[in-house]
Amino acid sequence: MDLRTEYPFWLLDKGLLGSYPSLDHDITTEVAIIGAGISGALVAWQLGQAGIRCVIVDKRHVGMGSTAATTGLLQYETDAPLTELIDKVGYRQACDSYLLCSEAIDQLETLCKKFSLAEFARRPSLQYASFKKDVPCLKKEYELRRSIGLELDWLEKENIASRYGFEKAAGVLSRQGAVVNAYGLTHALLKKCPGLAIYDRTDITRINYQKRGVELLTADDRRIRARKLVIACGYESGNYLPKRIDTLYTTYALVSEPFAEKKLWFQNSLIWETARPYLYFRTTLDNRIMMGGKDDDFTSPYLREQALPRKAK
Repeated sequence: MDLRTEYPFWLLDKGLLGSYPSLDHDITTEVAIIGAGISGALVAWQLGQAGIRCVIVDKRHVGMGSTAATTGLLQYETDAPLTELIDKVGYRQACDSYLLCSEAIDQLETLCKKFSLAEFARRPSLQYASFKKDVPCLKKEYELRRSIGLELDWLEKENIASRYGFEKAAGVLSRQGAVVNAYGLTHALLKKCPGLAIYDRTDITRINYQKRGVELLTADDRRIRARKLVIACGYESGNYLPKRIDTLYTTYALVSEPFAEKKLWFQNSLIWETARPYLYFRTTLDNRIMMGGKDDDFTSPYLREQALPRKAK
């Protein structure tokens, strides 16, 4: 799958931070992880801290899939507002999802303090009403989140204009948000993870499920035997599942040149909106504006490249 363009910002900014051998022999381990991006690296780190031996493989170099292109916003909100999520999965489950995601940001901050490459920074998060018709739903969302203990403020039109310099009818400002360099964090985690064997440029072509574990076959006819398997391939995970569980879209991420100002708007907060597909902004530690979103319902690399000039404009 062609996951991204050839010029992701984090790769251009940091370069190739680490390279590992491809698997050239059969191997046995407790846990096999397919996918050496940020998800696979976090799983490997947690397992390593628990003393569990792991092998992680990736068909690319480490972190070179969508991890190199992610914008690295950390928010507790899912793409489904809490009001909608309650209708889908129930009140307790939906609230737990939001609260656990909020807690995860705190846990990531603690973890990232160990690694300068993570470039973690706390940021508040503004979600504004894209249209006046969105204000009642956003107000309900605000009240519901406050009722379960999440800290956020309601902003009127004049509050947004004075802090951000644009006019929207209303917004909610959450105190719980952050930014991270997922590409840098991935490499930092894998380099320091105890008991981990890493093999990149190793493509898994088949998974044999057995009574006491799994056997993975590589494109070079090598075998990995493991008691447990973690599939952490992001958008390509569906290649290893028995049935389709997702619908893929194309999303966009663009970054500016650095600005002289160190604060571009109120506390350099994350900014996003109620419209779907939504637009979002963040700043980087070297004072760039990174923006993304505005998804399209296709996955064609050709159509993606054709759309880029329009999206940038």
